[in-house]
Amino acid sequence: MNEFFKKIFEMFFTKKAQGKTIDGDKDDFYVPDYKPAVQKDEFVPPTLDVEKMNKTFRIDNLKQADMQTYIENLREFPFGMLTHCTRQGVRDHTKDHGEFLAHTAYMGDFADGFKQMLGSGALLSHAEIAMREGHLDNDPYKFYQALNVLMENQFDGPATEIPADPQAVAEMINDCNERMNLQLKNIQDFAFMDPLSVHVAVENVLDESYGAEKGNEIFAVFPTALGASECHMETHWQYGGGDHMLNDLALMPKQPGGLPLEAGLIFIPENARVNPRNGSLYEVDETARGLDPKNIPLAKNTISSKEYWSKYLAENAGDKNLKIVYYDSGKTPTQALNEWQEQNGLQFISNPFDKYADMPDKRLQSLREQFVKHIEKLSERTPLRAMDMMKTAKKLLQLDQSQKRLENYFSKGATAPPLKNMHL
Repeated sequence: MNEFFKKIFEMFFTKKAQGKTIDGDKDDFYVPDYKPAVQKDEFVPPTLDVEKMNKTFRIDNLKQADMQTYIENLREFPFGMLTHCTRQGVRDHTKDHGEFLAHTAYMGDFADGFKQMLGSGALLSHAEIAMREGHLDNDPYKFYQALNVLMENQFDGPATEIPADPQAVAEMINDCNERMNLQLKNIQDFAFMDPLSVHVAVENVLDESYGAEKGNEIFAVFPTALGASECHMETHWQYGGGDHMLNDLALMPKQPGGLPLEAGLIFIPENARVNPRNGSLYEVDETARGLDPKNIPLAKNTISSKEYWSKYLAENAGDKNLKIVYYDSGKTPTQALNEWQEQNGLQFISNPFDKYADMPDKRLQSLREQFVKHIEKLSERTPLRAMDMMKTAKKLLQLDQSQKRLENYFSKGATAPPLKNMHL
């Protein structure tokens, strides 16, 4: 046999071949092993490490992080940002929200929203704001106020009046407990969550709904992953993104204290020309109310907004690890956020909760789909989740301790103030 054909025969039809027989150890026919070619550009979907995400975005970890670490965390878990526009200065613009008058109120009024947040150190819920100054030990009527906010969200009518004696207070607490417990049986209705939640928007900064001075807006942002890791989520999360009323995400932190400013980023205008007394664009003081935005005189002898707030923070922020981003006041708040994301390699996501939106980045698309599935699971209305939320609500309102504290308060000879309505 020709030597060439002999080698070919041995290669394919004898045990010298490095393949395997078709039927066991028979010597009649051998086939070489088949190894499919690996495509160099084949995409291997990443796996969302939920445990690592939860650890990374714990509030305490974010508070301690420096800016570079913060950005690196966002790159690893790229699920967008949650925004909250503070109302600092005179409200000079708004958006027509029709019947939603709460979002168009206080035009022409001066507000100190950011300074109040800085004073408390956190973005707080309505109920926690009502309790912030006195709490039960010093001023139980702050507690009544907080409880009324909660009760008002569970009734169709107005909030109840302040009880005038300890027994009435105890009955009010019991009534609140009973109504919250009833919601365990009706898991479609968590009315208690709204006043115990901080409200944020997704990606867009809603300055026309919640802001103050156009071109001089201060806003805070927090990672969406923080909301998933440290809070109960509720209210329109599936409609996130966009400049509209449904872009409203309610976050009920699982521990008292709201969302600390140190756990987020604070965006402050850099080059707005402001009043050196209070940081406003206008020549007004903090008592201004009901001004016509079209006729408010501009500030005189101005300084830059960065100069004003750098000095104010140095004198009032103490040793807080605040992460400040100064931005061009010629940009809208949303434009400023998007520009900062782009500069730091963070892809803007119009709605991180929309798992069906096409993304050019396959890695981001895959991670987002997994993140949305994680959120959907967290948001399922189950009896177990309802019980967990109820425990959080009672912790935030201190309901388990309230009756004893009130009894101690009245036992010292304190008297109740005159009855009055406690709407906030």
